[in-house]
Amino acid sequence: MIATDSREHLQVERAGNGVVTIRLDNPERGNAMSAAMTASWAALMTELRHDRSVRAVVVTGAGSAFSSGGETVWTGAPPDDFGERSAPFYRAWLAIRDLEVPTIAAINGPAGGAGLCLALATDLRYAAEGATLSLLTGRVVTGAEAVGLGLVNRAFPAADLAAEVAAIADSVAACAPIPTRRQGLPAAREKRATTFAGR
Repeated sequence: MIATDSREHLQVERAGNGVVTIRLDNPERGNAMSAAMTASWAALMTELRHDRSVRAVVVTGAGSAFSSGGETVWTGAPPDDFGERSAPFYRAWLAIRDLEVPTIAAINGPAGGAGLCLALATDLRYAAEGATLSLLTGRVVTGAEAVGLGLVNRAFPAADLAAEVAAIADSVAACAPIPTRRQGLPAAREKRATTFAGR
């Protein structure tokens, strides 16, 4: 059973197994991170941080994009004002790193700027093969190319991405998610064995 919670520029789906799927929902603007979306996101991160029923969090985009990044209200700020205005913005979005459970990005389409930063802040990243990731160097790579660069764990055909990521999230939720994030994911990156105990 899935419960859906609509917020301004966010859709939140909660499955009975503890998987929470967050859909960035501003498709007319490539899921740009509006002030309203940022406020909704910040509030949601606080809720999830204190919700012990959550076992894994998936982030993806509505429509054909993951996220084009921050709206021009942030990127277009005068140089003297940019840091002051952008710091709270980035703190809000990078709060996903403060969650105790594993986090997963399903990069279903173009990801750039702060949108790409959000994806890279998650523990596991999967992309549609044709999704584009716009790097800070100006280079644009596809999801398939991003695997070789170590930016994503695996790429799938676009039609299969949602189902593949859902299956991965279900597997993560079935394990001990907090020890998995604290011990298992670092161990996997370092190619060492580990044991799990706890929630």
